[in-house]
Amino acid sequence: MRPLWIVNKGPDGPELTEIKADKYLLALNKKTAKKRLLILLTLLKRIKEILFIFFTDGYADQFGGGRDKKYSTGKFKELIKANSIHDFAIQEKKIKQEHLNWKADNETSR
Repeated sequence: MRPLWIVNKGPDGPELTEIKADKYLLALNKKTAKKRLLILLTLLKRIKEILFIFFTDGYADQFGGGRDKKYSTGKFKELIKANSIHDFAIQEKKIKQEHLNWKADNETSR
């Protein structure tokens, strides 16, 4: 039920496009899931230099910061855009570090 974010290079820096989620599950069982994922991966392999972001609501819903508020979807979008210029290993490291810094001593997203 989460949207798909697509990040690509724009004339003024990274651009993020959001494709709204539909109300369908990825799959109802392993066989259907495998088939749908294979189709998706085949499509994605044909597209180069575009970053597709799949995520859970755990990042945006994480409580933390100085006021113990949610991280927010808007802030998460900006984090993704800012880090999209790096290779995947660096993106992962920076996003994980931001998440850990934000949540500090909070263990869950409540």
